[in-house]
Amino acid sequence: MELPIASLEGTPSASHHQSPSRSVAPPTESPSSTLPMPRHKIEYRPLARPLGTYGGRNFQYLDQQREHAQSRRTIRPVDEWGEVEVDSLIMSLRSRIGVEMSYALTTLNLLSTITFPGNQGFPLKHCEDLLVVLTDLLEETAFGDDNQEEPETVLPKQSLSRWRIVTHHELTRQAANQASSLFAALEEKSDPQRFGGDSVWGSRERAGDLVLTVLNLIRNLSIWPENHEPLSDEPRLIDVVMRLCTTSPTTPKLQASSPVLTLTDLTKVHDHALTIMANLAGSVKLPLLLPQTLPRIFKLFSSYLKSPNIAIPPVQTVNSDHRNQTPFPPPTADLALEAFSRFAQPDDHRSLIAKAIPQEEIFALFEALVHMLPMTNDDYTIMVLSSAVLEPWVAYAERIVLSLYNLAFLAPPALKKRMRKFPGFVSVLMRLIRFYMKGVRPDGVSFVQAPSFEKNGFGIICRRGVETLKVLDDGADLFAEGVDDSVPTFGIGYGEPEALSRGRVASSGADAGVKQNGIDAAGWGLLAGDWEDLVEKVLCKDGMEDVLFAQMESLLRLGGDGCL
Repeated sequence: MELPIASLEGTPSASHHQSPSRSVAPPTESPSSTLPMPRHKIEYRPLARPLGTYGGRNFQYLDQQREHAQSRRTIRPVDEWGEVEVDSLIMSLRSRIGVEMSYALTTLNLLSTITFPGNQGFPLKHCEDLLVVLTDLLEETAFGDDNQEEPETVLPKQSLSRWRIVTHHELTRQAANQASSLFAALEEKSDPQRFGGDSVWGSRERAGDLVLTVLNLIRNLSIWPENHEPLSDEPRLIDVVMRLCTTSPTTPKLQASSPVLTLTDLTKVHDHALTIMANLAGSVKLPLLLPQTLPRIFKLFSSYLKSPNIAIPPVQTVNSDHRNQTPFPPPTADLALEAFSRFAQPDDHRSLIAKAIPQEEIFALFEALVHMLPMTNDDYTIMVLSSAVLEPWVAYAERIVLSLYNLAFLAPPALKKRMRKFPGFVSVLMRLIRFYMKGVRPDGVSFVQAPSFEKNGFGIICRRGVETLKVLDDGADLFAEGVDDSVPTFGIGYGEPEALSRGRVASSGADAGVKQNGIDAAGWGLLAGDWEDLVEKVLCKDGMEDVLFAQMESLLRLGGDGCL
């Protein structure tokens, strides 16, 4: 059988038997056998950090912290604390050791919030050295060991360039801008003493937190009435607290005078200081304080009352997002009014304020208080909307009028004349007096039980408003020589014939005139233009008091040659 002849070309055996003269070319790859180059899609994705916050607040983190706080053990009642030696706590504060100070401040803060038997707080009268140690700790932490303040020889009133008052609204806005600045982290690294951290020792506790802890302790102690006298007897404490509220006059940008406080800390210091002064306003002793402390107290009050979000009528204080809620007075403005009205009520305080504060600052505060008075029907509707808000708004308006009376009382004659000519002041204040004297809401519904004035529960604010107008109408310097200071007024009963006959008023210049029954009878009264309406609706009111009648009669006089 024949086998088929197969071609052996290209095999190793075939090439081995080929002749040497014949060459074979190497195999070449065909173009179709090469793989195509992979193509990639180029896409730019910017680096973005996902934000899980709402308006800057991380709700998830807040929920975690709340659950963690709820899982902790509650504060033990006072019976489980046993005996706490205050002397040991004072020694721990004096040692300046971090662990000892932490335990002492924590214990004192807890004790300051506990109500002891008899509805009393932590008694300072049994702790003689505690306030001294706290004052030393506060001053050393905020200003250094050897930076104790000395009394100023020149009154601040004489250097008007130092009288720039930073309002609380501006301070809060600057603090928010500083915290949200693009270079906030770099600024914190450049000032480790103020923002925390140390290039040598690493991250450490901020000294500003220690200052806020001590201030919070003093604020808690000042709430209890039995502690007012011990706190007032330590004038250096008030000096240091007011010094903490100041800003640096040497730096171009807004900055706290203390090198350990940020602007955010300064806003908290202002809030603590305002609460402390509101509690101690009736017992503070101004003659014992440093000369520069009184202007600082006035600046603190003005920084709140002159803020554009506070110096507004009542209807504008109601937030548009909370229209359905019961409108109460703004708490910050109410606290500032309470503090200033009580602080400037004693006659000796008024005399010192008149000497230390420039007239421009007194008038600026007077203007801000006028803007806080109700002006429209909507303002009065909010103030008497229900029985729940009636008393808070009356107290709010009464504090405004009392503050106006304090400023009018301490103002010199030239400033009094400027005050009574302030556009709209007399008409706005007189409308407030007539509103509470009549006791009828803008819709015609009465909110006063008895029509008689002697049974009207709002007669105090009416008398206070009339007394304010009477002080401005007389235009006298109540602290001039020859004025009888033996009978203090304290903002009550000014204009009585007996007080006037004792020389309480000493008119001079164009406003001087003949006295009849102790009342200035010359010139036109401040309310002479509305005498027809006021005689019928005010003077003829049933149950009108004799003192208030005499003051209104003087304000409605139609005089001779003299005029305002």
